[in-house]
Amino acid sequence: MSEPVPAIDPPFVGRLIRFLVGGLPLGLFIMGALSFILYFQKRNAAKEVPTKPSQLASMMRRDINADDLARYQRIFTQDIGPRTPDQKENMEIAVSFITSTMGFDNMGYQVVPRPFDASGKTLVDLTVDLVGTPKADQFVSVIASYAADKEDTAAAISALMALAQHFTGTKHARSLRFVAQAIPTHPMKSFPDFLEIRTENLPPRKRTDTTMVLANGAMVGEKPDSLGSMADPQSLRIRLWRVDAAAPSTKVVAELNNIAAEITKALDGP
Repeated sequence: MSEPVPAIDPPFVGRLIRFLVGGLPLGLFIMGALSFILYFQKRNAAKEVPTKPSQLASMMRRDINADDLARYQRIFTQDIGPRTPDQKENMEIAVSFITSTMGFDNMGYQVVPRPFDASGKTLVDLTVDLVGTPKADQFVSVIASYAADKEDTAAAISALMALAQHFTGTKHARSLRFVAQAIPTHPMKSFPDFLEIRTENLPPRKRTDTTMVLANGAMVGEKPDSLGSMADPQSLRIRLWRVDAAAPSTKVVAELNNIAAEITKALDGP
């Protein structure tokens, strides 16, 4: 004989239904608040994570070599082509290529885009930092332009990218900043009004130990000439290096290794 099912107290059922119905708005409110908290935590985390170098950056390091230099130059000059304000699409492709190549998954850097207005046209500079310790607030900066006309060899921007890969994952006392700027640092017919170093991308002058500028030129190696009205060499301690794509590749690699040695000296010196 089956046991009788106990009767449910009607008042209890009523209280349970009222609790569930009354608690529904409160539950939705709590769930909504938690969702917002989780959303903002994830969004902030997404902003913070890329600022740290990749843990695999040291494995991505590569010595300066002629093959990389030739590949970068071919991509800029042949695959992308002239990079001027009138060639907006090419400028955007160059930005994407630099960002991808120097970025988190390839060289391990966080690439920071810095858009600005140039005579009504929006151009983008790109910066990456290798933070040093214990003098993280003291910087050594290396600048090259990715802007180009038809005659450009892309030697300077290719050299900057090769140097960036040479230093990725390394540790130094001071911080190192690479700047790929959209305005040329050397004379170019397509940029009659835009010959300058954009100091907006550099750390404050009191925190800048040395600034090295890579520019296309007829000679390979350090040149004593200042940059005239583009900047104050005494306040920025600028050193200008000209890179000649027509020089023998072994000589270019040797000179870039000399530049890398100078950068290391500035990063770790007293």
